[in-house]
Amino acid sequence: MWLAALASEWWRINFGDIVTVSLSPFDYEVMLLNQVTSVPLIDLVVLISRIIAMVAGVLLIISAVKPLNRWSKKLIEYSWSKIPSYFVVIILIALIMTAIVSKSTSVIEAIVRNWFPVESIVANGEMFFTGSMTLTVTAHYSQQLVILDIPVTASFGSSFYVAIVTTALCGAYRVLSYVAAKRFSKASAQGQAKV
Repeated sequence: MWLAALASEWWRINFGDIVTVSLSPFDYEVMLLNQVTSVPLIDLVVLISRIIAMVAGVLLIISAVKPLNRWSKKLIEYSWSKIPSYFVVIILIALIMTAIVSKSTSVIEAIVRNWFPVESIVANGEMFFTGSMTLTVTAHYSQQLVILDIPVTASFGSSFYVAIVTTALCGAYRVLSYVAAKRFSKASAQGQAKV
């Protein structure tokens, strides 16, 4: 399942092929006018994310060798929680970005004004994680008023849905292991009471 998660982005937002942002816990890509750009701080965060995922995987393998040892349970608890945490992070980023695009165009306007003489940016429609809408950009260029309608689309990739299944399996594992531990401790207590 991890290989599927590495295969492609979990979430993507595209601003009329001018800016495209693709995200996954293990990689990101920002394309500005078909040129890949990079942010060193985000590169570092992605590298740390990859290392944590690899460590979690190794710890799961180690804990599977002797699952009944007391240290094995701690390794499993640490490792299993990584997959859902990646899922939550991508959901939060998608929520924040679509909220900014839909509701707070002043944030986008402030960023764009650093490079272009933009008068206003107005959102036509709303997005919540996925969907499409249009941003109407009004600017002055060569003493002429220019109005651009930029289509914005956001979508989850197939790897995101694999992450949902993986997260559900992690949750099911936690519930089943909790129930099994309760039954085992109850059976042990009853067995000791009979002796």
